Amino acid sequence: MRRIRVDNLRSRKGFTLAETLLTIAIMSMVMLLVASGAQVANRAMTTAQLKADAQTLIATTITAFDAELITADNIEITDAADGMSFYSEGRNYYVTVYNDAGTDGEDNLGVCLIVKAKKDSTEKLSDTPLVTQETSAMGLYTVLSNIKTGGPDGCCIYYTITVYDSTGTLIETQDVTVHSNVTDKGGDSNENG
Repeated sequence: MRRIRVDNLRSRKGFTLAETLLTIAIMSMVMLLVASGAQVANRAMTTAQLKADAQTLIATTITAFDAELITADNIEITDAADGMSFYSEGRNYYVTVYNDAGTDGEDNLGVCLIVKAKKDSTEKLSDTPLVTQETSAMGLYTVLSNIKTGGPDGCCIYYTITVYDSTGTLIETQDVTVHSNVTDKGGDSNENG
């Protein structure tokens, strides 16, 4: 019978256990770095998307609010400068603008409008968000603040729009000036009853 040599049992064509374990350890570290890099990139992409959505929401809110303010007359600003009432020649109604706080577990709707036929009427023709929830992406909402009138002819309306996320974290803010077509801001000439 032939004797098998010990050297022949050990093949030179494979990897040792130590080499295999070292390779697995190195690959695990590389995969960990790739996964953490992907997580950072995903977080950066989400933040960029949130900022872009906030800027779009600000632009949409400015467009909608300016359309209401362009023919505003008899403007009355709340004491807190976060809401206002005015007669809208475009709608031929009285409009009250306020910030919806989303009480009782409801979603925060942001800036809302109450439309009435008469200034002191308790009957609301509508009470709707200025910008629909479909327009507000990722749970963002707008808040008006620092509302004031002024300018050389008294026909400018200044306000600040701030965008918050659903947790109340400030995302974006912008100061806005609107030049209204109506120059008489104090008279009762357009009052309907």
